[in-house]
Amino acid sequence: MLKALATLFGGGVEAAPLPLTGTLYAIGDIHGHADKLKALLAQIAADAANQPGPITLVGLGDYLNRGPDSQGVLHLLRHGLPATWQTAFLRGNHEQKLLEFLAQPALHAEWLSWGGAETCQSYGLNPFNATGLRNPAALAAELEHALTETGDLPWLQATLLYHQAPPYSFVHAGVRPGLSLAQQMPEDLLYIREDWLGRPHGLPTVVVFGHTIMAEPLLLPDRIGLDTGAYQNGPLTAARLRANQTPVILQAT
Repeated sequence: MLKALATLFGGGVEAAPLPLTGTLYAIGDIHGHADKLKALLAQIAADAANQPGPITLVGLGDYLNRGPDSQGVLHLLRHGLPATWQTAFLRGNHEQKLLEFLAQPALHAEWLSWGGAETCQSYGLNPFNATGLRNPAALAAELEHALTETGDLPWLQATLLYHQAPPYSFVHAGVRPGLSLAQQMPEDLLYIREDWLGRPHGLPTVVVFGHTIMAEPLLLPDRIGLDTGAYQNGPLTAARLRANQTPVILQAT
């Protein structure tokens, strides 16, 4: 079921989960702030140098939109990490909406008002003309070309709907309580909020998520929330996770 749903949404499907070994760093919603990401990655690299075992970096999605340098964010994530690190990059609702805009510009032109206009500008495209917003189909064609030329489009298409590294599971928005990860609908993994927050989820792992902005990182026995509003002048937040150890928060402002 998950494979079919992931194909519908264009996401990758990961293999059977392996328990967390070594150290994992999960990063919350970046939203086009390459400056904060660069500073946070430097902190993570310095911290990781003192950690035993393999290093894994997990992105929780929403790399794009709203901030000034979405292209720079993807460049750092694709080319700016140590070759020895393992990675898993989840899809956020903003990446999903971008892919829908590219496929059906007229139906999903609202992506531009979600901060997509800023993403276009980061790729050197002007989404406006003298009378307002340009024709969405023409703009989508130009953006698809730019994303293909940089190699960012296949990277975005391969983002995952979730990642597992027991005792942790990673999603963008949350999960619908009472369902296993394999039973989750992509719409919930990407968008859920009210039906998830404050409710026991019933999974055997700690769920690490972004999507919902919080003034401080959320650290609870069953969940960890890492979206601290980087695009709203908040810090960009990461959590260092190791099996059987208390999470450690790292932030860049």
